[in-house]
Amino acid sequence: MRINRLAVALSIFVSSIVGHAQAPDAIKVNNLAAAISHAEGFGIRGTIPSRYHNPGDLRALPESAPFAGQLRIGKGGHIVFRDDEAGVAALRDCIRKMIDGRSSHFHPNMTLNEVARVYAENWRPWVRIVSTELGVSPTTTLRAYFQAGASPMAVSFARQFAANPKPSPAVASFRPQPAPDPLPPPVALSFRPLAAANAAPLPPVVSVPEPGRVLEAVLDVPVDVPPLVEDEIAQHHRFQLFRQARYRMDRQ
Repeated sequence: MRINRLAVALSIFVSSIVGHAQAPDAIKVNNLAAAISHAEGFGIRGTIPSRYHNPGDLRALPESAPFAGQLRIGKGGHIVFRDDEAGVAALRDCIRKMIDGRSSHFHPNMTLNEVARVYAENWRPWVRIVSTELGVSPTTTLRAYFQAGASPMAVSFARQFAANPKPSPAVASFRPQPAPDPLPPPVALSFRPLAAANAAPLPPVVSVPEPGRVLEAVLDVPVDVPPLVEDEIAQHHRFQLFRQARYRMDRQ
């Protein structure tokens, strides 16, 4: 009986040594830390993880030693770190302790559902975000996640959140369009010559009457002008002849 107890104690000791000796995959540690930070709201303006540079929303425990880069303890027991890098390093250190058995609240055989119940108050959305980003089931244990397959691609840790994120554009699918109908042959057009335009009518012939017939042309009434002027000239001429004759007689 003592031998069996000694063997069990020895196997536990050996397994703990092996667990400490074999470091977990660094990429998977980073992916789990990034998923936890997203579930805690790190990167959203105004949240405690963002204001305290504490992506894991870690709280100080009486039995735990201060983390590197820890400045003080904020409201609710949350740790305030010097910067984001110090907070990320502290979260990764906590994940390593979950895997190698150094954590007093988590162990490698816990599923993500069990981890979420201890880690987060609102654990259902927490585990949904974490498992979705890791691409595993919520019933996956920490040990199975770190031992399964090759390391997946690293997840971006510093993910920025927008107030109203724009949805990713939908991928448009195109189907071949039917060939357009061929154009009909051109229609032969025939033109007939237009009739010649009528020549502009000639302006009416205006006859200008003689100066003596102006009144007749205007009134269209024949007017007989008596030869008054001619009689006066003849009388004057005869008077001049008479005077000349009289003058000659007087001279004689």
